[in-house]
Amino acid sequence: MVCTTKDNNINVSSINKSLDPYFVTGYSDGESSFSIRLRKSIDSKWGYKILPVFSIGAQINPHNKILLEKVKEFFGGIGWISASGNMYTYEVTSFNSLQVIRKHFEKYPLETSKSIHFLLWCEVIDLLLKKVHYTHEGFLKILAIKAVFPKGLSDNVLKAHPNVVPINKPEFLPKTNLLNPHWVAGFVQASLSGGRSQPFFSSIWI
Repeated sequence: MVCTTKDNNINVSSINKSLDPYFVTGYSDGESSFSIRLRKSIDSKWGYKILPVFSIGAQINPHNKILLEKVKEFFGGIGWISASGNMYTYEVTSFNSLQVIRKHFEKYPLETSKSIHFLLWCEVIDLLLKKVHYTHEGFLKILAIKAVFPKGLSDNVLKAHPNVVPINKPEFLPKTNLLNPHWVAGFVQASLSGGRSQPFFSSIWI
């Protein structure tokens, strides 16, 4: 694999172009998170509001800020970018906007084990659309799915709902197809988004 970059500077001509869809998926495979948040709510019958979230985090530097802005632009301007500590975060939480995110990754699939979390994330969204969380059984079903996500369930949630039985997490089976070069470029870019001043990849050959 050979990559070319513009030394010590952002390749502005590449940044100004629309991102390739596979680049976005590759970058997301490396840096994004499909999560299910539980927020305490007095308006919820079961004490918590369920919030599916898509986010991408990158350490603060000018290059990462530009790239996150381009990702936001790629998705039609939905979501927002915030800064906290030494991290930028691009985040989408609106239910309607999450459908845009979902359609992208259904068309341009994730290649890593993150694809399992995406499938479970979509399942939770479908359950919310069916309003199954209005019943205690449905609410526990969503908690059972969230339990196998990286952050799992907090002690407070488990204390309030001790009968949650985590689902059997689907097994990740790596694909055998050749990776799209733009996906590889995005995934490599994600591995370089660790805070140092790095250039944006202008091209990549496999």
